[in-house]
Amino acid sequence: MIKIRHVKGSDHKAVMELVKNIWGGDDYIPFIFFDWVKDGGFFLAELNGEIAGLAKVTKFDKGEWWLEGLRVGKKFRGKKIANYLTEYVLEKIKKEGFNTIRYSTGADNEGSLYIGRKHGFAQIANFTYYSYYPRPHAERSKIKLMKISNPKHVFEIINKSELLKKSAGSLCIGWTFRKPSKRFINTLSSSGLILTTGNFDKDGFVIYKVKDGWKSLEILWLSGPISEQNKYINFINSEALKKGNYSLTITVPVYQRISHLFRNLGFKLDWKFGIRLLGYHEE
Repeated sequence: MIKIRHVKGSDHKAVMELVKNIWGGDDYIPFIFFDWVKDGGFFLAELNGEIAGLAKVTKFDKGEWWLEGLRVGKKFRGKKIANYLTEYVLEKIKKEGFNTIRYSTGADNEGSLYIGRKHGFAQIANFTYYSYYPRPHAERSKIKLMKISNPKHVFEIINKSELLKKSAGSLCIGWTFRKPSKRFINTLSSSGLILTTGNFDKDGFVIYKVKDGWKSLEILWLSGPISEQNKYINFINSEALKKGNYSLTITVPVYQRISHLFRNLGFKLDWKFGIRLLGYHEE
């Protein structure tokens, strides 16, 4: 009999055992386990008293839901654990109300894509993942960037952009995609994560986030003339060098002009299969 309940801190050891071989031992759940327990919406499925699978659901803003962390232990595959978990979290979301429900997965993850299609999800965007490894002997940038003082204007620029349209209206943070709401942009701004070289209407701006668990600095947004974008990359390159052996990463929609741009800046394709973003009844 399958039982679904909230994950507790005391489940840590069993969950680590469940995910230890996923992605060749590179699953991100060990980095965020306790954050997810604290956040809530973190569920597990038990089969005959053993932890068989996991799922996480997060509410970003009113009506915006994100699904992730769907995992099934190797010995429990073929027993419809993923189906039970997906049905369970979708029922919870529907009871509370939603505008969007989304999740992402690797383009090569046929199991995840199948589960999504079976439960009413359809692909709404396709992304590629690029990385850039700082040159250890490169001269550190002396450029001084300024914090954005008008997040409302940043919100307006992002929401009118062609790039956001190609991204199904989402910014990417890791493999998490969320809409750039005013509240979210204000949070990034107040954390000093939105920077510009000067007049951001003319020179553009960069939004980035430090991901210590992954040893990377992730670029969420990069805009402006090529000359300014190179300055932003050099600045973040210096920040990565300060952190020590951190990479720079960015996820962008499959869109030739964008891909060509980042290759010219020195980024290399780091996930050949690509990332699919799926939305519930968003065909």
